[in-house]
Amino acid sequence: MKTLVRQYAPVSALFLGINVIWLIIFPQFNSGLTLWSLPVLSLFFLLSSSAALLIFFRGFSKNPKDQTFHTFIAVSSKFLAELVITLVWFAVLKKTGFADILLFFLLYLAFTIATLISILKTLKIKDL
Repeated sequence: MKTLVRQYAPVSALFLGINVIWLIIFPQFNSGLTLWSLPVLSLFFLLSSSAALLIFFRGFSKNPKDQTFHTFIAVSSKFLAELVITLVWFAVLKKTGFADILLFFLLYLAFTIATLISILKTLKIKDL
């Protein structure tokens, strides 16, 4: 249980921090965004990052031959999930304003960096 919390801590802390700050400053912030734009989009990114980390950590506990394959699958599945999120956000929901595009790419960058930090910390601990 302790390792599970440690593995998902950066992504979960990022999700909670961003949403709490958003709900605090949104009333003073006048833009073209709705109140639920950031929480919904960050939830989608949290789910894709958590799925990638789940695949990575599941493969990391297996034999050394499968670790590289699971790392590749984790990063690839995160990329594909975020392509679907991109399609839904821009094409289906028609979120094409400047604020929506900026929000999307800032959240994409933040969650991708948090996921990569979790993976790199784990790879740094164990010699491959």
